[in-house]
Amino acid sequence: MNEQAQSRFPRFLLGAAILFWGWQNQALVFAVPMALLYEMAPSFKWRWAFDSSDFNRLVDLTAVLFVATAVYQFDARALHGVYGILQWLPALLYVLLIGQRYSVRGRIGLGSLFLSIRRALARGDIAREDSVDFSFPYFGSCLLSGVAGVVRGEWLIPAFVALLVVGLAHARSKRHSRIIWTGVVCLAVSLGYAGQWGIKATRQAMEPFIMELLREYMVSRQDPFRTQTAIGEIGRIKTSQRIEMRVEPDSDGNVPDLLTQGVYRVYIHGSWLIGRQSMDVLRPTDGGLTWTFGPEPPVASRRALTMTRFLNRGRGVLAMPPGSWQLRNLGVETLEQYGYGAMRIKRGPDLVHYQVRFDPAQQTQPEPDLIDLRLPSAYRDTFESLAKDLGRDMLSERERVEAITRHFATGFSYSLEGAGGQDELPLKRFMEVSRAGHCEYFATATVLALRAAGIPARYATGYAVQEWGELEKAYVVRRRHAHAWALAYVDGAWEVVDTTPASWLPLESANPPWWINGYDLWQWLSHMYSKWRWRLDSEDDFPWVVLIVLPLVAVLIWRLRGQRVEADVDIAPAPVARPGEDSPLLAITAMYSKRNLGPNAAEPLSAWHRRMLEQGYFSDDAGLFAEALSLHERLRFDPDGLDATQVIRLTDLCDQWRAKHLD
Repeated sequence: MNEQAQSRFPRFLLGAAILFWGWQNQALVFAVPMALLYEMAPSFKWRWAFDSSDFNRLVDLTAVLFVATAVYQFDARALHGVYGILQWLPALLYVLLIGQRYSVRGRIGLGSLFLSIRRALARGDIAREDSVDFSFPYFGSCLLSGVAGVVRGEWLIPAFVALLVVGLAHARSKRHSRIIWTGVVCLAVSLGYAGQWGIKATRQAMEPFIMELLREYMVSRQDPFRTQTAIGEIGRIKTSQRIEMRVEPDSDGNVPDLLTQGVYRVYIHGSWLIGRQSMDVLRPTDGGLTWTFGPEPPVASRRALTMTRFLNRGRGVLAMPPGSWQLRNLGVETLEQYGYGAMRIKRGPDLVHYQVRFDPAQQTQPEPDLIDLRLPSAYRDTFESLAKDLGRDMLSERERVEAITRHFATGFSYSLEGAGGQDELPLKRFMEVSRAGHCEYFATATVLALRAAGIPARYATGYAVQEWGELEKAYVVRRRHAHAWALAYVDGAWEVVDTTPASWLPLESANPPWWINGYDLWQWLSHMYSKWRWRLDSEDDFPWVVLIVLPLVAVLIWRLRGQRVEADVDIAPAPVARPGEDSPLLAITAMYSKRNLGPNAAEPLSAWHRRMLEQGYFSDDAGLFAEALSLHERLRFDPDGLDATQVIRLTDLCDQWRAKHLD
């Protein structure tokens, strides 16, 4: 096999790598024609006669595409934009690949790829430029983009390893045995797979322990993810008109009254805490878009809502209807589920548009335990006394819940001002003095009253769904719709007990600010722009911003239209011109090789020279050959090469040697 044939990239391997990229990034609609166009090149009898300036234009066009995509991705996804760049890297570099494939040269000069070399050539600092076969770096970009893709199925690693091994086999040095090479590759693949499995197993083993430590000792640092709530927290956002999410009704036009965001069990010093609970990192299906976290209910009882909401830098806790069991079309990287219902997005985009599937009759809360009956010591007397007054010992569970509901419906009123006063025990003041407050006071007092009555209870927070948005044609959920209520375990099932006076929604929506219509219009326009930017109404994730540079592609093709030349056969990439290949000393070694005295495969000429001296062949004119060898090595390895005088001297020495020993 000659050197020109060896430089050709393995047939069909690069096309397979392009398909691997498209498969892993759900972009086969682009990958298939790209692979066909590349692999069908031998069927065409023409090639472009590109020179260096034409390849410079191709590289410059690729740079413009890359910069435009990078700006778009980082604007849309912040630091996570690097994954979007990797996802479309083979598409961005394809112009260079296809330009090389259909060119007469079959290679790309380094001056086109690197501005420093391009400028050095223009200044005359470099006499000639080397070139590279761009197929090899493009092959690497396909593999890199594939493993960073969104599918990541069980066939990812086998396909990646197969492509990589075939590519490495093509580049294998002929000095090494195939058996040894195959063994080393198998060992490397096995160690890589074992290392990945070990890291994954270690993480799974350590993660619960680490999370438990974080929950116990770093609770305050979890506030941004709403793992605790304090009296007054919801009250502080009750006047905000900002729209948190939009909820599209189901096929029957219905929506649930409440969306649960978090459930809490431990009340201490004015704050509700989650307490100890499990945390699971969910694994998606359907290409990373479907997240199932509960048992699938019967078809007849299934319901579905479509929701859109903003996330703070790609993080946030979802608000969902009771009985939720699956999320669809939720394109996030990491989704965590907590044992009492909270669903936290840890890494995702700034806007998510997804479908929630739920069954209102399905129980998703864990069974109660002693914590759900615990009363804080500071309030024990207050609520124990209330339970006795309501006749706890003479009523059934259902009757106790109804009695507590009637108690808060009589003599209590809703107020955004809280319980008033500066007491260290605001809940006690709410119960005994002011008897007025917002939903957090009612929900907290109800939970503690239920527990005092012997009924397990938990504190829930989320949002009320009440306001219809004409612009969105969907329900809008504002920050001021944040709500809190109690969950009571009655007759073997959890149910909502909301004792906040029903007047709270009309009171909060009364007397809206004068600017609310303009503010809602602005929020709607921002929402529509974000949906377009994140392409939430389409499963296609192609960065359409690159269409801006398509006119540049058209201009480039128009300029190159006259440079097509006919070719009877497929043109292999030209061999790499290495310094020293035209050295006259190589002609001498070739003549010795014909006599079976030449250097062995991969044996340096200096080592061959020493071996020949030891065998007594070069002893008569050792100095003559040593000088020629010294000049040859300078021509071969010295960046400055030889000047004209030295080249003449090397030629003269080789002529003398050939005349004395070989002619």
